[in-house]
Amino acid sequence: MDYSQMDCLFVAVLSHGDENHLFAVDRAISYEMLTSPLKSDRAASLIGKPKLFLFQACRGEKLDEGKLLRSDAFPGGESKQYFIAKESDFLLAYSTVPGYYSWRNCANGSWFVQAFCEVMLRDGRRLEFVQLLTRVNRMVSYTFQSNASQFSMTNKKQSPCITSMLTKSLYFA
Repeated sequence: MDYSQMDCLFVAVLSHGDENHLFAVDRAISYEMLTSPLKSDRAASLIGKPKLFLFQACRGEKLDEGKLLRSDAFPGGESKQYFIAKESDFLLAYSTVPGYYSWRNCANGSWFVQAFCEVMLRDGRRLEFVQLLTRVNRMVSYTFQSNASQFSMTNKKQSPCITSMLTKSLYFA
């Protein structure tokens, strides 16, 4: 496929999954299976362009109990030829860390997608993309908490996970 007219690639996958796979209707698909065809050795027209993936899926069955935090403060133009690693310029944003459950609200959808949409609508045109995802992480980690009919599933938390191999800042205009 020719991506030469595109500035970046953005793929969002909302599904069920485990630590290493997403579940399709008929089989499990590894994260690598989705990203591999877009690496620079197989997609020359994407070299040097951001390839962004947003994965909304469980990555295991562990539950995050959360912890109470008490604190007053929270933390030039020369032309050059070079080789770039084939893994460069990917960003993978996962709804949760490896091994953990990813939560959703029956009426409003997944916590991660809710936060992502809210942050992008509010700040998407003024902040750099990794900064935006950091705000998504904070919103999910601090704002959301499970409320389930099953006691063992109540008062649980979630922490999204960003893996970035981007080689430049990314802004949306």
